[in-house]
Amino acid sequence: MNGPSASTDIVPQAPFAAFERALGLQRSGQLDEAASAYEQAIAERPDHFPSLVNAAVVLRSLGKLEASLRLLYKALEIDPRQPGMWQNLGETLRRLKRLDEAVGAFKKAAQDSRILLAAVSGLALALKEAGQLDEALSAMETLLVKEPGNAAAWAAFSDVLFDAGQEDASQLALERAIRLKPASAAHHLKMAFHKSQQGQYQTAEAIYRALLNQGAEGLASVHTGLAQALISQGRLEEAMDPIARAMALDANQTDSHLARARLHFLAGRLGPGWDDYEWRKRHIDFTPPHLPVPVWDGQPLAGRSILLLGEQGAGDTIQFLRYAPMLAAGGGKVFLATSPALAPLLKLIPSLADVVTDGKSLPKTDCYAHLLDLPALFKTDLSNIPASVPYLPVPSPDEALKIKAPRGARLKVGLAFAGNPRHRGDRLRSMAFSKLAPLFALQGAAFYSLQVGQELPADAKPYLDSGLLIDLAGRIGSFADTAALVSQLDLVISVDTALVHLAGAMGKPAWVLLPFSPDWRWLLTRQDSPWYPSLTLFRQARPNDWDGVVRHVFKALQEKLAENDILALPSAAKRDDKQPRFTMTLPRSLLKDPGAAFIVKRESQFGGYEYATRAFLDAHLAPGDVVLDIGAHWGVIALSCASRWPGQVRVLAVEADATNAARLNEWAAANGLAHMIETVVAGCADKPGQGRLEAGGNSSMGFSVAPDPKGALRLVSIDSLLAERPSLQGMRCFVKIDVEGLEPEVVAGMKGLLASGQVAAIILERGRGFDAGAPRKNFTRLLAGLTGQGFKLMRFANEQLGGPLIPFVDTEDLCNFIALSAGFEPLASYARAPVSQVVAPTQPERARQVGEAKAKRTTNLKSALTSDAGFWADPANLSWLAAERAAAAAPLLPQKGRILDLGAGLMLLKKHLAPGIDYLPCDLVPWTEATLPCDLNQGQFPDGTFDAVALLEVLEFLHDPGGVLAACRKASSSLALTYRLRGKDKIKERRALGWFNDFDEKQLRALLKEAGWRVDLLVPAAEAETTLILAKPLPE
Repeated sequence: MNGPSASTDIVPQAPFAAFERALGLQRSGQLDEAASAYEQAIAERPDHFPSLVNAAVVLRSLGKLEASLRLLYKALEIDPRQPGMWQNLGETLRRLKRLDEAVGAFKKAAQDSRILLAAVSGLALALKEAGQLDEALSAMETLLVKEPGNAAAWAAFSDVLFDAGQEDASQLALERAIRLKPASAAHHLKMAFHKSQQGQYQTAEAIYRALLNQGAEGLASVHTGLAQALISQGRLEEAMDPIARAMALDANQTDSHLARARLHFLAGRLGPGWDDYEWRKRHIDFTPPHLPVPVWDGQPLAGRSILLLGEQGAGDTIQFLRYAPMLAAGGGKVFLATSPALAPLLKLIPSLADVVTDGKSLPKTDCYAHLLDLPALFKTDLSNIPASVPYLPVPSPDEALKIKAPRGARLKVGLAFAGNPRHRGDRLRSMAFSKLAPLFALQGAAFYSLQVGQELPADAKPYLDSGLLIDLAGRIGSFADTAALVSQLDLVISVDTALVHLAGAMGKPAWVLLPFSPDWRWLLTRQDSPWYPSLTLFRQARPNDWDGVVRHVFKALQEKLAENDILALPSAAKRDDKQPRFTMTLPRSLLKDPGAAFIVKRESQFGGYEYATRAFLDAHLAPGDVVLDIGAHWGVIALSCASRWPGQVRVLAVEADATNAARLNEWAAANGLAHMIETVVAGCADKPGQGRLEAGGNSSMGFSVAPDPKGALRLVSIDSLLAERPSLQGMRCFVKIDVEGLEPEVVAGMKGLLASGQVAAIILERGRGFDAGAPRKNFTRLLAGLTGQGFKLMRFANEQLGGPLIPFVDTEDLCNFIALSAGFEPLASYARAPVSQVVAPTQPERARQVGEAKAKRTTNLKSALTSDAGFWADPANLSWLAAERAAAAAPLLPQKGRILDLGAGLMLLKKHLAPGIDYLPCDLVPWTEATLPCDLNQGQFPDGTFDAVALLEVLEFLHDPGGVLAACRKASSSLALTYRLRGKDKIKERRALGWFNDFDEKQLRALLKEAGWRVDLLVPAAEAETTLILAKPLPE
């Protein structure tokens, strides 16, 4: 329900120039200027009643509520008989949340029939906000008895009914208003808003469009409403136009800026979203603090103090307190003002100097900030969200809060089905308790209700009586109590309320049940949250479809319960008898570790963790070799190598974390490999010494080592290890180094080994730590040093699928690369992982560059005469116009015979070929089991002859296109190809598209002729945005 229009109808007093000027500015919407002008008018005539009241209205519109109140009290002293003044006083008091006083003011205003509607509407709104819905309804009913033909009164009554949950009655009241005044756009806007609040977004959209068709093009609010309806349907790009139209009509309309903020947030464009989100401070419901200190400007605090203010719900406070440690790290003394319910928990946060709950006794600080200002001030986008959890300390539960699970319970699950009923979107984000009923049929789960603020409904009683549900609400007095309870649970399942923020901030697994149109922070379509790594999102497929959400939750929970406590993970690599070469056992609770979960998923579903690296080692290891696994983690590589030739390959594993090393030793013993794997608990560097272990986030895979003379961690070098083990000297050696940024130092510590000539290959990780600064320089020196010693640097295009090794160029892709010693002969291609699905790279974002960065990347690759492995490893890059190219080229190919498809990608061409065609796909990455791996840029070409060769969107990416065309001529008598001819585009623009060559039509014809082809057809393929060419052999 929107607030009533504030009345400025007062008993006239003689106007004067300063007042007239201020009034003109107010009427034109120039509120800041109007406020200054009214200040001058009041200075000139301090007792001018209209100036005082009008100035108060302007200040309230600007969010300056205390200043507005002071002027109204001064006006009250001058003339307490003016009903418009009481109306305005009530509205300002309501905005200040002084609801009892607001109710009194509105009642006084309602004594005058001239402003009865506005006064009673304001009264109803204040009563509703005070939780007195019955009284609000009664006030409106009394009004309607007096004015049954007042359309605005019926519209206001519909708002109160709607907020009271009487939606059918609300619609009838609003329909009555529309019948009384059908031309009123405001009533239709209200109907559309109500429909949106009920999840009927298409109906709301239709109402907004009807208004536009009926002449409401000039109303910014109609365009904004339409945009919000489209956003709620997930039609984000369509919503941009009505937002732009709304802003063109009224650049200062708060709602249009907030709509655009919502759109940007849901699309994942956080940066521009924060700019528009700042407009929330101009919303009628925002109460500014008016503190006597400046707002923090984002500069390091460096000894200054700051007060953080919550402004919305408890969930928002919890979510954005993640920035408090960052403020403290910048030298700030951080204070927080929050609710009494949150204070006991938040007082435990080390980075907070104090937590206060009384707004009248705020600490004196140098500056302040709203918590929701911090993401913008820290320039937060999806790539740098501070998502390290837990960031909330958890109090140890006292005896009254301890949970004792029923016998046979394998999972303790907390439940919440409803949020704060006063939240504007609560009718969409909350569900009926009965919707959760299917979950109680699952055996092995103990369910605990964490619902607070309202009693469990009657339909919960059978579950409570039978012990299937245990109500914990009686034990909860604050969020500290809730946190203590959640800390003992295995999982929280809840609608979008503060509970999920609490669980997420604690790092606890939680499943969030989201409405079709979610709150902005949950983005669209994602099942995970970039804000909280431990959350999983379950979304409605259509508005109000909680049954579908619960079905998905039921299935997921059923699967979770079906798991044993101990996971036996067989290796993806198999012996000749098809049995796993080794098995790893680990507690399922360890899967909370992202690194562990990643290894398990890769080993069980994608052909093996670091499959391509292991395929390389499997292909080249021989009896009598030794493997140095530096940064072994749990030892998957060590186990894989030792089991390749059981009893004949030795492994020396170095792992800095004692827990990881212990697990490796346990698995080595369980698989009969302990006599071949030696584990050294130490960090590895350029020389022996001391260091310290630094955690890398919330994963056991992210540990790094830092030299520190006072550290407790022993440091070794490879040369010092081998000097202590003379039995390993003289053995051919493979070295695997994965030490989170210390790779250059480790290689520096193996000078003796390198000089010995024992090293066959070194496998290293190119990680994020080498992007800039001194680490970047060290990494560049490492590459130069290896090539200077005769090593050839290679990598796999797709590390999970195998295929050919190609030259490594440091394009900042996150990958392994392999330094092959002089004379080492790699295979032409390595066996494809035994998986049926298309496998994307783990972290493809570095290869998804555009513009100048892409052009620079292409130039570097062109100089090295190698392919863009990171780009071609990402299946997302294979689809652009691929279907259109395939459809255009297929008619040029024969209907029978043998066809070679070079750069086949996902084999879209095959779908357009005649049934029974003998089709051979060939690609740099073996995307399918049928694909023949081949790197054309290294001179590889399939053997055999073919009736036709297809070369679609490939020639542009070749360093020797003439050589490949000549090879095609030797293999076939027909060639169908596409090529993006150079026209007016600049070389830099072509490099930005990843293209290595730049032929115009004349040059391309000459190239084909030189390779032995004549051009029979050369036509544009408009839908594929390319040129289609059919070539046949030149006459002998």
